[in-house]
Amino acid sequence: MSPLPDEAIASCVARVSIFRGLDAPQREDIARFGRRVELASGGRLYGVGDHVSDLFVVHSGRVRMVRILAPGKEQLIRMAGPGETVGEYPFLTGRPPLAWVFAVEPTILCVFPHQALAPLVTQYPAIALRLLSALAERLGDAERRFAEQAGVDVPTRVAEYLLSLPPGSGTQSAVVQLPMAKKDLASYLGTTPESLSRALTRLQRHGLIEVQTRGRIMVRDRSGLDASQGDRLLQSPS
Repeated sequence: MSPLPDEAIASCVARVSIFRGLDAPQREDIARFGRRVELASGGRLYGVGDHVSDLFVVHSGRVRMVRILAPGKEQLIRMAGPGETVGEYPFLTGRPPLAWVFAVEPTILCVFPHQALAPLVTQYPAIALRLLSALAERLGDAERRFAEQAGVDVPTRVAEYLLSLPPGSGTQSAVVQLPMAKKDLASYLGTTPESLSRALTRLQRHGLIEVQTRGRIMVRDRSGLDASQGDRLLQSPS
């Protein structure tokens, strides 16, 4: 690990939501402890059972958090991009991580050591509140995904996921960009790449979407894609 350039440290602190609301001197207090770790594509940040208690902020690139269920089989928990944090569980509990984190592409992360950041969390309670808020949102997302995977068919899961993505701008307002590879999306939705491809094909056949190149999907009929309005269509025979 080596010190980040001042502007990069400041960028890490400014971009992450848990540090929002702090004034300039408070942000400088946090930035003083920032260090960087660089990962090549596929590089491991930490794994289950590792002795790590630091908080990591993605500065550039992306990481994927997974559970390894069996050799060659993973369950994607979430992806994290610039300004997002990983490592909250070991940071807050002092326990080893429950998941593995790998770089999706060349990635730079800011690392804030527990022994340096923990006293500042006590000093600035807003950090703790935002950290808990972020964790609560992720818990809610995990509960929603669990419920969907337990009782919702794959095409409906895919439809709901597409509707949750931010639309493009201008003439591309109907186009959404998949933020991950299809194999990762399949894992995230609790299905297989083959089932995901079949679901996308079915949605396209019904005129709800158009699958384009490089992970772009045009949503042709948002109301039809809405699961509550599209169940009968999605469950009709192929």
